[in-house]
Amino acid sequence: MIWQVIETEPAEAEKEALFLSINERRGPEYAERWYAGLIRAIRTLAEFPGPRSFPPSIPESERRREDIRYRIYGGPDRKAQASVSCHVFFTVFDARQGEESGRILILRVVRSVTESTSELLGNA
Repeated sequence: MIWQVIETEPAEAEKEALFLSINERRGPEYAERWYAGLIRAIRTLAEFPGPRSFPPSIPESERRREDIRYRIYGGPDRKAQASVSCHVFFTVFDARQGEESGRILILRVVRSVTESTSELLGNA
């Protein structure tokens, strides 16, 4: 199945804000490598062969009655302690009758911190 990746406006805004923050703190060279890697990580979601191979659902999915999944992007220097990582939260919609592709909706792009997932997504 073909998967179409669609980013919500909040996800796009968060992605840009993270880039600007990293650019300010780490410089343009690191920020550009980080951003390019994030874009690749998001795009590779479309390469998954099906819903069973997607990363696991978050624990709050059942309470929210939405199947929300996440992927961690570890930054361009994954092994370095100073690498900036983030969570990409998304949901998957299978292809509807007559459609050739399913959709992956990117909900949020949040810098990895110690907050709980429900705090990152907002208590709904």
